[in-house]
Amino acid sequence: MKITPEIETIILNLRETRRWGAQRIANYLLRKRIKLSAMTVWRVLKKHQVKAVVKRCEKFISSSSR
Repeated sequence: MKITPEIETIILNLRETRRWGAQRIANYLLRKRIKLSAMTVWRVLKKHQVKAVVKRCEKFISSSSR
């Protein structure tokens, strides 16, 4: 399946607004009837030089700063 600019925009928007990784974005798109693998989503993100999502545990950060 050829990735359209509209799908690329959806992927980049989900990454920016929800901070999701490639697998979660692929699952979301599947529910919207757009079948893409996580690897394809990852390639789109890499093509646009999107940095990796850095998640930190809230409990760890708040308890370690006391």
